[in-house]
Amino acid sequence: MIHRFEDFELDPQLRELRKDGSAVDMEPQVFDLLLYLVQNAEHVVGKDELFEHVWVGRIVSDSTLSSRINAARRVLGDDGSQQRLIRTTPRRGFRFAGEVSTAENAAATENAAATASPGPVERQDRRDIATFGLPPLPRIAVVPFKSLGDEAECGAIADGFREDLAAALSQLENLSITHVAPNDGGRATDRAVESRGSDGDLLQATHIITGSIRLSGNRIRITAQLLDPMTDNQLWADKFDGSLGNVFEFLDDIVDTVVTALEVRLSDGEQVRSWRNEAGTAKAYEHFIRGRAAYKEYSRAGNVRARTGYQAAVEKSPEFKSAMVGLARTHIGDATFSWSNDRAASLSEARRLITATLEIAPDHAPAHFELAHILMLEGEFEAAHREAKRSTEIDPNSGEAYCVLAYVLGCLGRHEDAIGATKRSIQLNPSVPEYYLIPLAEAYIALSRYSEAKSILEQLEARRPDWIMSCALSAILFVCIGQPDTARTYIDRIVLRDPNFTVEKWRGYIFYPTRPDVPELVEKLVAAGLPRN
Repeated sequence: MIHRFEDFELDPQLRELRKDGSAVDMEPQVFDLLLYLVQNAEHVVGKDELFEHVWVGRIVSDSTLSSRINAARRVLGDDGSQQRLIRTTPRRGFRFAGEVSTAENAAATENAAATASPGPVERQDRRDIATFGLPPLPRIAVVPFKSLGDEAECGAIADGFREDLAAALSQLENLSITHVAPNDGGRATDRAVESRGSDGDLLQATHIITGSIRLSGNRIRITAQLLDPMTDNQLWADKFDGSLGNVFEFLDDIVDTVVTALEVRLSDGEQVRSWRNEAGTAKAYEHFIRGRAAYKEYSRAGNVRARTGYQAAVEKSPEFKSAMVGLARTHIGDATFSWSNDRAASLSEARRLITATLEIAPDHAPAHFELAHILMLEGEFEAAHREAKRSTEIDPNSGEAYCVLAYVLGCLGRHEDAIGATKRSIQLNPSVPEYYLIPLAEAYIALSRYSEAKSILEQLEARRPDWIMSCALSAILFVCIGQPDTARTYIDRIVLRDPNFTVEKWRGYIFYPTRPDVPELVEKLVAAGLPRN
């Protein structure tokens, strides 16, 4: 069913907004919001109703809703002053004010009929994972640090530190940075934080980082804290003392420590507490989080730095189980992405580390699901399934364990079960790392549920436009729905990132080498233009 208003068409099946026949770029979550408003144009939609249907009951802030409403208005050429199409009803919610007509999407209906499997019609559920938008990227407002001391000297250091911190944070994947006001001895800090309900930058921020710098003789103390702008809660804080004589090296160390701590704090939450306890020593924990931050770059260079960090953590604390598993992951990464010259040796070393971990702690869930990773890469899918299931039994609250289970189920061709496992992983980990959605997109494609696969891949594309895994799946999808030219654009993205990428290299990615549906997927990639060798 296509919804038409003014010179726009809103197509739910293709998940497109078109203006005068041309597609308009918009984020998937903004599309979901606009679609729900249009479908319910006969009444005012309250914010709780939007949270329930667009965010599927996930807890999000009012500022997140406001930013999505503003984005929907922008793509329609509307704004908060005109409110031509999206109107705000004070204290009640929002209403779509355009005159809407509907028409059947004949092409989509024909395609659906051609690809439908025999059997009962599947019930459409608003809570299906295709309606889950990936959460907005964390947006940190870097507020000026207060100068506690000589205003000229201290203010200059504070400004430099803030600039360095913002620059370092901006290098983190899946994070955006905004600056707030120039430094004026800390007065801007107070005004910015006090007025965050009206300040445009702070209104959009999911987190605020601020603090103070104090000079005393030849000593300097820097405090830093991470705040939730909606609740005033302090999420993280630390202080650092050093000599003014080596202030620049000191600031570099602080920036590195703060960035690593924030990266872990923003992505891993309460897991940090157990890592600290398990590490035993502060130094082992520090090496561990540096290794983890490097690993999450998902690059060859990052993998090397991660191994250095994890190895140092294990040397400081020989029974630091999470560091041992992390070290094993770096060898799994080498085998998965052909970062080593000897794939078998990489898997052997990973297995040695996992075996050593399980000897220390037989019920360590991460060790079991990483063993499942190794077994998948070796083509032992039934054994991998047993290990993945074991990890979910040990820790039924682990989103990661259910994610691995979803990958294994996909390898076994149990696509409906893979969808269920992915949904469970997302319920347990609402931050939704991108790799959680890969088995979901694969399952939807395998089941010819192309519109749902397209929705998931659009969300992945919004996060990581040149990610090889999602680009390859998008190419496969568009070959499946008869759009080879669009499929070719995704192959071009892959080749731009890796000119030597081929079908054989793709087969080595993740868990594909001996997966049963590989031959069929290979032919689709070749049809999209990816070289075989």
